[in-house]
Amino acid sequence: MHPKPPKRPMLTHFLCLPLCTPSSKPQWQSSIQAFTKDISAQGLNPEAIPSVDMLHLTLGVMSLTTEEKKTAACELLKGDEVRKLIWRRIAGVNCEGEEGEGNSTQQERLGLDKSKRQEKTRRNSSHNAPARNPAGTSPKTHQRPQQADSVHGDELSPPTPLSAISPYQISLSGLHTTRTRTSTSVLYASLSPLVSPLHILCQSLHELFLHANLLIPDSRPLLLHATVFNTLYYAKKPEKGKRFDAKVLMEKWEQVGWVSDLKIERVAIWEMGAKVDAQKGGRTYTELEGVDLS
Repeated sequence: MHPKPPKRPMLTHFLCLPLCTPSSKPQWQSSIQAFTKDISAQGLNPEAIPSVDMLHLTLGVMSLTTEEKKTAACELLKGDEVRKLIWRRIAGVNCEGEEGEGNSTQQERLGLDKSKRQEKTRRNSSHNAPARNPAGTSPKTHQRPQQADSVHGDELSPPTPLSAISPYQISLSGLHTTRTRTSTSVLYASLSPLVSPLHILCQSLHELFLHANLLIPDSRPLLLHATVFNTLYYAKKPEKGKRFDAKVLMEKWEQVGWVSDLKIERVAIWEMGAKVDAQKGGRTYTELEGVDLS
């Protein structure tokens, strides 16, 4: 007699980056309104469209079934390791030539190592020729912030705040699916740029929580995306989880932008299962814990 496969853990929470901010909300509302019209025109129920306050990038799912696990997840999120990851990426953007330590694995996975080698070769070939930054000014006017080294030592003084220079600024566009266009249940918008400091941060956070046994292991690579239609959001069967033909929708929205120049402001742990929020006028997720990316 074959042993029974291990029981799948109950999913209770997920680690994510909220996408609806005060500055991006008007863009999201406009895009969702246009998308809702197209969904209805295809004979689909717009109930499968998330509210703007539900939009997020998922970094991993969690099974926090005890108070001890919830406490451990919250303490890790609020702790020094997460702050160092956040500030290292900001320092890497604010300091010319500064890449930060401990990110070689993520950089290679994202294909950044090749471009860095090419840049290093270019710099070596130029010897002592005067360099210019993208703004066309002398490098002497672009000084290295004093706070940059603080992420490599014991001191935890943050560098330039997110509001000044953001390595976590993205845009979302298009309509995609992991299944076939003619038979799918989920549609999502993709990020640009395809490779950025945000991707490295997300991979680092994913691995940190995974090594702490606070994320459910997943053999698939981390795919950052914003779900904009999911038939699992339907409240009742037979629509719940039902597949549909999305070919026309995907062709129409292939080049459409949902939101541009969005600054990611927080990383959070949200509870599974969106609930109706009377104050916000739609469904939202309950936040267990969150920290600012600044």
